[in-house]
Parts: sequence; C-alpha cells; structure tokens
Amino acid sequence: MAPRLKNDTKSRGKFPKEHLIIKLKKKNNKHSKFFIINRGILLLPVLLIVLKIELLSAGEINLVRTFETWNAGIIKSTDPAGIVYHRPSGHLFISDSEINEITEIWKCENIFEIDLAGDQVFNTFDAYDPFGQPCPPTSNSLHREPAGITFNEFDGFFYISNDGDQAIMRYDDTFGAPLARVKVPGADFEGIASDPSTGFLYVISGEGQDEVNVYTSDLIHITRFSVEGIATDPEGIAFNSQWNHLFIVSARDKRIYEFTLEGNLVDEYDISNFLPRTMDPQGLTFAPSSEPNDDPDNFNLYIVDGQADNDLDPDVDRDGIVYEAEIKPDFVKVESYSNPSEFSLSQNYPNPFNPETQISLQMPTVTRVVVKIFDVRGQEILSLVDGTYAAGTHTVRWDGKDNHGNLVPSGIYFYRMQAGEFIHVKKMNLLK
Repeated sequence: MAPRLKNDTKSRGKFPKEHLIIKLKKKNNKHSKFFIINRGILLLPVLLIVLKIELLSAGEINLVRTFETWNAGIIKSTDPAGIVYHRPSGHLFISDSEINEITEIWKCENIFEIDLAGDQVFNTFDAYDPFGQPCPPTSNSLHREPAGITFNEFDGFFYISNDGDQAIMRYDDTFGAPLARVKVPGADFEGIASDPSTGFLYVISGEGQDEVNVYTSDLIHITRFSVEGIATDPEGIAFNSQWNHLFIVSARDKRIYEFTLEGNLVDEYDISNFLPRTMDPQGLTFAPSSEPNDDPDNFNLYIVDGQADNDLDPDVDRDGIVYEAEIKPDFVKVESYSNPSEFSLSQNYPNPFNPETQISLQMPTVTRVVVKIFDVRGQEILSLVDGTYAAGTHTVRWDGKDNHGNLVPSGIYFYRMQAGEFIHVKKMNLLK
C-alpha cells in the first residue's frame, strides 16, 4: 500500500535536532518503519527523495441497496459464486457453483443473465466442461461448478474458473462446451477477473494457496503473487479500470482488499456491517449504478453472497444476496521513494491507443537501455530507445510509426526493454 508521510513529533526528541524522522505507516497498523534523514539532506530533494502524487482508491465503502438472487424464484440461483458486468448488453452475469445440490429445481442452468436491479432474468445457460455432457448430465457434477466468471473486453469472450474441475475455460456468449481450457491440478480456483486493455486474466486461489495467478487470454501462465497474511481464504476478484487495481474479497475476513497489479496492498474495506449481514461473500464486479438516473459512468461495486447453504423452504428463500456498494476514494496519496530498486517496464498507457501511447521505464542505476517494438510475427518495426539513461523513471512516447516514418496498421504489438541482463516484454494494442 502506498505509504503515508507523517512527522512523528513525539519521537523526534530521541534523536539529535539536526535530524527529521519520517514515519511510513501502513493503514492496518501492522507494520511501521522509521527513516532518519539529516536535515541538510532535505536541501537536495530532487536527488534523494521524490514525492509522487497518484490517483489511488482509498476510503470508505457504503451500502447502496441489495437484492436476493432467489427473489421468490425470479432468479433461481441458490449459491451465487461469481458475478461480472457485461458491457455490451449492460447486464450482470451470475455464476452458481452449487445449484446442482437442489435437484428439484436444477435444470443444468448455472449462469444467469440479469438486469442491474436484479428483478429481471434475460437468459439462463448451462456452462460445462468438455468432459461433461449437455443436459441432462450423465457425468460427475464437478464439470458444472463455475466458481468465478469474467467477460474479457479484450477478446469478447467469457472466462470461467471451475474449482471442482481445477480448470480455467473460455466461452462464447452461448456458453455450453468451452472453446478453450487449461487444467491446473491441485489449484483451488475461485474468482477470475480480466484487464480490458491487455486481456490478462487474474485468477484467485483460495485457502491453502492464497495467491493470484496471471494468465494471458490464450490461457498461458505469466506470473503470480501472494496475498497470504493479508486476505484470508480469498474468494472473489474484480478489476477496476479507473484505478487499474484489483479488488479481492475474503469471506472469512468479511473484507475487501485493494491491490496494485503487482500485488502491493493499497487499502481494505470492511463489509461486515452490511445489512442483511454478509455471511459468505464470494464474487464481485464493478458495474454502473442500478439507479437509472445516476451517471452511467458512475460504477459501483456489486458483491454476491451465498448466505446460508440451501434454505430448504422454497417459498421463503433459497439463499443468495447481491450487495451494491459505493466506494468513496481519497483522491490524493503521497508516496515517498528514492530511485527504483530494480529495473522494470510498465504497461503502456493508454492501451488500446490511437495514434500514440506512452511507456515508462524504471532503472536503479545509470545504464544503456534499448527498447524495440515488434509485430505479431516477431519482426522489428521500430527501434524506439537506444541510449544511456540516468537512474530513475523515464517516459517515452510512440506515435504509431515504424523505422521508416510510416504509420503502422491496427493490431497487436510487443515492446521489449533490455538493460544489461534485464529483458522484459509487454503487449499493446493499436486500435484505429
């Protein structure tokens, strides 16, 4: 999480007056670090300390409204596990991982397309694994346990994480048998989210693993980061395009944790005081407000909760609640840092872009840096950077032209940074 600067006047007397103490303190008060800086050094802030202003989400979460997923039988979802906003239709899609436990109402449908208010169902679907069969099923129900669901705006497909079958699957908008699948034995896949600018998939693994695994839209594993010790038994994950952050919900903690894409904790939000009380929060997504008169760009956070397991009275409640909540951020945080501690290459911004984009390069020492751009065939189209740079963060711009000054066509491109032994490649999308 971005540290907050604070002059610790109570402790200052313990050190010589010519020193100033800066305390970097995490919001959860679990860890604090003290740095002693000679007052004379503060005369050279450009060289030794940089203050960086960022737009970060931090603050309170307020409940706006709720609706039941069973809702007197309108939405026949008894154990909602995942939820995602589908921008093309303006609808929510809910995945139900355990509805098959109630055989008298289960018709193989485990995906529900509903409106933002939860009072209308547009479609229901049977999403299953290639080793399953269309309804009625004759094989193990593990092939029909969609724990998490996301719609990837990057390629226009739905992706489902199946905890029972330990697989990630790609679907079109008819669902049925998946178009692609990757199985990871031993994985406790829960929620899944997607970044519309890169197509990357972020899959949360639950108790015993407590980590986020990152995949390309081609289901190729890229990297992972741990949330162990922060989010206990994480269940759901959502991507926020406004802040470029990940939001992870813990059913056990009754909290939502906000992370950067690199796995750094930004903030946490307490949802234990929601009414009706949260019991088993599973999935979450960002979507427009359900109030028709609200600004359509005002996205709220929708959270599905399985509540008690399978109420046996169908005339009362089959369980499941959706909470719609508003996050009110503090718009300014102060981050203190010296020169970067390692080489890194940031995702270009904006992405997709037209006609130009920016790329940030970070380096801890003076070094020669080479950045080249390649097309999908691996052919170099531009040598963007080739020179010696001072330590720090540097931003370069690409105007969409090749080595000959010609504008390149729309498509996927790759940019590679090389600085000594450090080599890193990222993907970007030129969309005209």
